[in-house]
Amino acid sequence: MNERELDAKLRQARGEAERFFARRLRPSLEEGVYRRIRTDIPRGLRPGLLYRAGAVTAVLLLLALVLLKPPGPAPAGVGNPVAQQPVVLEEQGPVHWINFFRVSQPDSRGESLLAVLWAPQSGGGWQPVYSSLLAVDGDPLPVSTLELPGSQGRLVVISSRDQREEYLSYRLVGYEAGRVLSYHEKDYVPRGELAVAQQGFLVERRAAPRAPSPAEGNGSHCQQGPSAVTNLIPYYVDEGGQITLPPEPLLLEVGQYLVLVGNDEGSRVEAFARGGISPFQDGFYAYALGDASLILIADGDPRRTAQLSIKVLEPGME
Repeated sequence: MNERELDAKLRQARGEAERFFARRLRPSLEEGVYRRIRTDIPRGLRPGLLYRAGAVTAVLLLLALVLLKPPGPAPAGVGNPVAQQPVVLEEQGPVHWINFFRVSQPDSRGESLLAVLWAPQSGGGWQPVYSSLLAVDGDPLPVSTLELPGSQGRLVVISSRDQREEYLSYRLVGYEAGRVLSYHEKDYVPRGELAVAQQGFLVERRAAPRAPSPAEGNGSHCQQGPSAVTNLIPYYVDEGGQITLPPEPLLLEVGQYLVLVGNDEGSRVEAFARGGISPFQDGFYAYALGDASLILIADGDPRRTAQLSIKVLEPGME
């Protein structure tokens, strides 16, 4: 018998042995396992009930996965503050804090700058009382304040500039007795600059587009001209409807703008121009030299009026 025939005989013998032991052992083995399973099942719970209980559990898990999944895109991510600054918002009042955070908005590749104003709590700790998203990819600028005429509170100037220093975004926020109001806000102000005037109002300067010359063809290359100046004049209306304005007279130059910002968010006060200023968009425009004025009326009541005297000067004379 050669080696190949011997190997065939061995495989045949091994197969017959496996079939012999399988016929003798498998029924008893299966029965033993089944008895063990039935013994481990708690009384009153049988395989049919186990199947139904398992099906119910699977359905509940599926519902939990569906119902607990938050709708819409993933929530925004908030990192550590990139800057923080203390501010005093009321005379004799406690110190508040403003923090700036980098946040990633849902479905957005870039980051935004989130400004948060925190107020101290009487029982300890801090509570956010105001927050606002500033321009994308911005760097925070120092926070400044100015007096709110006729009130114990102050106005807070929160601002940022983009990393290429092309645009300015800012918020002018009022705070009084724990209440926060948005007085004015702008985003993407080209080459913007802010300054607080001695009379207690905010001055915004921005690059004004210059009209193209005939040599520039179709005007597709519009360069930046002189700065456009907007004076943000705060006013305060008390519960009795009395209006308080900054000290006057206000000095403007021809070509400058004026915007009134108040604690009534523009809902109670109307303004009427006299002299060399005229209404323009959401404010007024100084177009002629000389004396001018604005008459403010609260709630349409002629008894609740205030006047802001204005002197319009030549450019560069202020």
